[in-house]
Amino acid sequence: MTSTAMFVGIDIAKTDVVVACRPDGASWTAPNDLPGITATVDRVRALAPTLIVLEATGGYETPLVAALAAAGLPVEWRIRGRSDGVHLRSVAPVFCSADAEKDKDDR
Repeated sequence: MTSTAMFVGIDIAKTDVVVACRPDGASWTAPNDLPGITATVDRVRALAPTLIVLEATGGYETPLVAALAAAGLPVEWRIRGRSDGVHLRSVAPVFCSADAEKDKDDR
């Protein structure tokens, strides 16, 4: 039996996090506070994702990234604003991609 890979993308803002899952299309919003982060980690863990990706947003992502990593989930985040493009950082080296693609330049 073949299992389908599950991918989770998370958009983080100061007050909330928006989670979207592929391929099933599930999505939800939770507060970016301790109860919201706990609920998000519990819900994401139940999905058994192949990879969780989010964008670094000036530190607002730190508590969620730490909680996802502490739960043993495969989380990577994008870092913008570097002259050599966007890089992926992994909190668990086993999930780290050696070939991070550069973002397109919209300028």
